[in-house]
Amino acid sequence: MYVTCREGDARRLPFPDDCFDVVVSAGLVHTVGREFGQKTAAAAAERMRVIGEVVKVLKGGGVGMV
Repeated sequence: MYVTCREGDARRLPFPDDCFDVVVSAGLVHTVGREFGQKTAAAAAERMRVIGEVVKVLKGGGVGMV
């Protein structure tokens, strides 16, 4: 098994749909949207956008851990 790290924007993942069996985010999602203020609706919308990207790139039956 190989692990590759790539830099990018979690709100626009540069991967095709249904391409990963597992997606792991340790300490990222809660930092997204801080430019809007930590507890604002805009920040929450940005975090949900990240979750949507995770779901998009997971294969059917895949596991996302945040």
